[in-house]
Amino acid sequence: MDIDKLKNEMGSLKAPENLSFVQGDEGNESSNFIARLKKADHKSKEKLRRFYIIYFVIAALYLGLFILNPDPDLKLNDRINGTLLFIGIFLFAIFGKVQYSEMRKLRYDQPTHPFLLKALDRYKFWPREMNYVLLIVILINVGSCRSWIFNYPVFENLILDIIAFQVVFIMAMSIGLYFGYQYWKKYKKPMVDELNSLLSETDY
Repeated sequence: MDIDKLKNEMGSLKAPENLSFVQGDEGNESSNFIARLKKADHKSKEKLRRFYIIYFVIAALYLGLFILNPDPDLKLNDRINGTLLFIGIFLFAIFGKVQYSEMRKLRYDQPTHPFLLKALDRYKFWPREMNYVLLIVILINVGSCRSWIFNYPVFENLILDIIAFQVVFIMAMSIGLYFGYQYWKKYKKPMVDELNSLLSETDY
């Protein structure tokens, strides 16, 4: 499939510039790829929208329960832990909102190579933006760990409680990462493979 032969057959959807019309199966295949890409982008955008709304709601709950709550029985450690969790969840919400805004700005009329590179970056299993997510996860880890060791200690030794929590936390994150990878492998890796193939056929 030659990306330089894509046809603008999508109504308001524009193919990358310098792409020419081709009759036959190859042209249809190219047009179908653009249609599938646009559909996948739309699904990702809707998921991001739900994600950031849910996290803003959760962040508001933590703000009310642990920061604005005037209850004198609320301990200082609980407020500190709640504040750390609020910040982490709020940053997740901001991250989702920023990604959603970027998705809304997507254009399909860019030059071929930049167009494909940006699409590839969106569908990688670990895009650059995930490095910021790691920092947020660390912050949530600290808040959750503090809450665990102060409110639900299992051992009499503080270090053992911290280690126990980290084992559970890392296992939970690993399970989530595994299922996330399996989802990506099934639904997004084929798109990544196709984009890589197109990039190999496209001149810089």
